Amino acid sequence: MIDLGKVILNAKLGSARKDAQEDTCLVFAVALRAVLEKHDVMSSIYTATYWIGNSSRSEWSHSVIEFNERHYDSMGEFSVDIHRHRSKIHPNVKSRITYELETGIDLIDDEFIDLYAFYIEKLEKSLAAELRNLIVIEVATINETLSP
Repeated sequence: MIDLGKVILNAKLGSARKDAQEDTCLVFAVALRAVLEKHDVMSSIYTATYWIGNSSRSEWSHSVIEFNERHYDSMGEFSVDIHRHRSKIHPNVKSRITYELETGIDLIDDEFIDLYAFYIEKLEKSLAAELRNLIVIEVATINETLSP
């Protein structure tokens, strides 16, 4: 099984990782989905919306990838608990995240084409390394099973 969090964290994104937390999260999500689809790995893009308390007004929205019923962004796995930890939100503050499936998002604004290509290159390299490791593990498992 692909460890997508590991793939994301091992991708050498530099300062673009932080940018994908703020201004370019959709570019990152579209690039990650494209890399996964190239390897026949199913994923979907969702908009994660953060709410505090029972407010009818959201605080922010963020593009994430869903893979194997978990959500991921440029920092790895993403959930309300992970966000609360990352942002150091006090335990008494009530918050929630809702997820809405995005469809038809394939085009990247011309302004972000170079960044999209950068994300593709780095994520592809990291995924390829993860897939090689999985093959080595699978071969070792098979050899163990077959050896007397």
